[in-house]
Amino acid sequence: MGITVSQFVSDTETSLGLEILVGEQRLGNSLPDTQPVCPALWLGGVKDWQQHESLLVLGETEIQYLFHLDPESRKERFLSLLQGSCPCILIPAALPLPEDLLPLAEQSGAIVLGSKVDTISLLQEVARYIRSMCQETLVLQAVLMDVAGLGTLILGEPGVGKSEAALELIARGHRFVADDVVKVRRAEDHRILGVSPPLIEYHMEVRGLGIIDIRRLFGVRSTRSEVIIGLVVHLLPWEKLEALDRTGLEEYDHEILGVAIPCRRIPVAPGRNLAVVIEVACMTERLKEMGIHAARELDDRIRATMTQGAMFESEGI
Repeated sequence: MGITVSQFVSDTETSLGLEILVGEQRLGNSLPDTQPVCPALWLGGVKDWQQHESLLVLGETEIQYLFHLDPESRKERFLSLLQGSCPCILIPAALPLPEDLLPLAEQSGAIVLGSKVDTISLLQEVARYIRSMCQETLVLQAVLMDVAGLGTLILGEPGVGKSEAALELIARGHRFVADDVVKVRRAEDHRILGVSPPLIEYHMEVRGLGIIDIRRLFGVRSTRSEVIIGLVVHLLPWEKLEALDRTGLEEYDHEILGVAIPCRRIPVAPGRNLAVVIEVACMTERLKEMGIHAARELDDRIRATMTQGAMFESEGI
């Protein structure tokens, strides 16, 4: 999976509130891609139970059992548990531990993290996190914005004006997510989630200006860390569009990781205000989500009028 324990702690800061109890110097260890487990069976003496390479959760049952063991037996069971090269142990809801466990964990090279949530919530949230991080990811050369509440991926060849359009959208009150490098992955509900790589988060390159910091220039509300992509806008030089739909009746999709996302192909020409066009495209897409399709409604009215006219002519009216 390639995720370190340090990144896991950072990513789940809000949901789990993890506290490092032991092993701060080993936070660079890799997190396993297997689901978390409670090792009650192993502690109880079931030796054929496999816990190797798993993230361990010591819940109330396991900790109560360890409390009831004499110190020597507790040391033997706990050390045998740590022989599975597990990267870290999670302790839910600040449960009290036998005094000798943390020193044993330190000696064994384990990482122990305390969490603010209960055992069930901890297991569910960690399992959800691991599933999401194990899903296929893709890196795109694009700009990602939140325009009128709609995650909008702006594609186009270098120099076509993606960053300039995004910059004007930010000035108009919309929110910036990523520029030039966009990491996307498929979420559990089969929607596509886009984020910025942490190294370049909140930064944008604008030709003639260089690298700028969007958050410092426009404020915290001008940025988002991630967004579900609901629309793809493909900016194309006017001469490269073989045919241009002028009604909006033709609809296109852009596939990302097997998910079809509505796509708008917008021609680029001198004098066109791309930011306004993209903004209107997003607002139009939001209306479609509510069942309002202006082009189809007008087409239906025209067809109904033509049909009605043909009826009047056939009747000699």
